[in-house]
Amino acid sequence: MEKILAKKARINNQSTFYSIKDLEKLTGIKAHTLRIWEKRYNVIDPDRTDTNIRRYDDESLKKILLISTLNNQGVKISKLADLSLPELRAKVNQSLSPDSSMTMFIDQLVVAMVEMDEQAFSQQLKDLINWFGFEKALTEVFFPFCEKIGIMWLINKIHPAHEHFISNMIRQKLFSEIDSLPVPSGKEVKKVILFLRENELHDIGLLFYHYMFRKAGHHTIFLGQNLPMEDLEKVTQFHNADILVSAMVAKISPRNTQLWIDNLSETFPNKKIVLSGQHLNEVDPVYPDNVRHVNTAAELSDLIQSGEL
Repeated sequence: MEKILAKKARINNQSTFYSIKDLEKLTGIKAHTLRIWEKRYNVIDPDRTDTNIRRYDDESLKKILLISTLNNQGVKISKLADLSLPELRAKVNQSLSPDSSMTMFIDQLVVAMVEMDEQAFSQQLKDLINWFGFEKALTEVFFPFCEKIGIMWLINKIHPAHEHFISNMIRQKLFSEIDSLPVPSGKEVKKVILFLRENELHDIGLLFYHYMFRKAGHHTIFLGQNLPMEDLEKVTQFHNADILVSAMVAKISPRNTQLWIDNLSETFPNKKIVLSGQHLNEVDPVYPDNVRHVNTAAELSDLIQSGEL
C-alpha cells in the first residue's frame, strides 16, 4: 500500500511523462525489451491513461538508464530489478572508468540533468576532461548528449530550466578553456569572427568552434547571440576579418534560410564563411562559392589543420 501511495503522489507531482516510444528514443532500448523488463522483472511500474496507454515518469527514465548501463557491463537484469535509484547510481559510479563506453557517460549526464544535480554533472565533466582531454570529452560525449537533449526538446520532455542548467555549466567550462589560451597576434594570423544571426540563441556549439580556432592559432572575436547584420558589417570591416563563422539551430522557413545565406555571401563576397547547425541539415540550402557548410567539429578541425581555414 505504501508503494502505491508513493507512486500516486509522485504521479500527481510529475508534469512530464514519456510514452514507451519516447523511452525507446532516449535510452536506445527497444520498446519490446522494455515491456519484457516490466512484465518479467517488474523493473518499472508505469502509470496508465484512461485509454490504458503506458506513461512513464522521470523516475522510470532514470532507472532504465542506470539499469541499462549496468546491464551492458554484464550485470543481469534479475540482479538489478529490485535495487533503488540510490543503489543503482552507486553501482554505476563505482563502475565508471576511462575504459567505459561513451554511451555510459552520456546516459549518466542525462540522469544528472533530469535531477538537476549540479555536483554530479560537474564531477562527471571533470572526470571526462581528466580522462580524455577537453576536445574528446566534448566531441564524443557532450555533443551526443546534446543530441539526446534535442530529442527531449522535440518531444516536449525537457523544461527550459533543464536547458539553462546544462548550457550555463558547459558555457562556463568553455569560457574557462578559451581564456586559458593566448590571443595570437601578428600580420600572418587569421582573424575569425564568430556570431549568431538575429533571434538565434543557441551558442554552445559556436563557443566550441571559438575554442578550436583559438587553439589553432587564429585570432578569434566572439560576438555571441542575436547579432544584427549591420553590426556584423561594422565589426568585420573594423577588424578586417578573414573568416566568418555562424550556426543555425532555430527553425525558420527554407526560403528565409536561403535568403539569409545569400545575403551573408553577397555582403561579404571576399570572406570565407563557415556555417553549421542541425537546421541547415534539415532544409538543405544551396551554398554560394564562398560559403562552406560543416556537419561536425571533426570536419571543421580537418579544414583548420589543412590550412583551408
